[in-house]
Amino acid sequence: MAARSIGSLTVSFGLVAIPVKLYTATQSANTISFNLLHNKDGSRLKQQYVCQKEGVVVERDEIVKGYEFAKDQYVRFTPEEIKALEEVGSHAVEISSISRPPRDSTRRPSRTRRAHASKRRSRRKWRKAQRSR
Repeated sequence: MAARSIGSLTVSFGLVAIPVKLYTATQSANTISFNLLHNKDGSRLKQQYVCQKEGVVVERDEIVKGYEFAKDQYVRFTPEEIKALEEVGSHAVEISSISRPPRDSTRRPSRTRRAHASKRRSRRKWRKAQRSR
């Protein structure tokens, strides 16, 4: 089966525009999902949330989300606050900077470039000497 792109975008650098297609790194169509079952009678198990302090089962309507900023200290968030924190999707890719690769110290200029550079330096020295006379 041929891979299908999950999205497409265009990267622009001034007057140059490059079309880009995004593909998933894995195939989810062939995955198998399992259910948790009770070993004795084969019935399906339900997930329960248990309070660590009280040891009682907590109902879903009593559960809130929180962020741990220090050990055992949490900031609580309402569903509205979490929805406001979610980033709005866009079809733009922002490139903040382009960096040059590190210069290879073993690479040296060719002999001809070095010879031309030394000639330029000697010409500059000669001109400078002529001006100072």
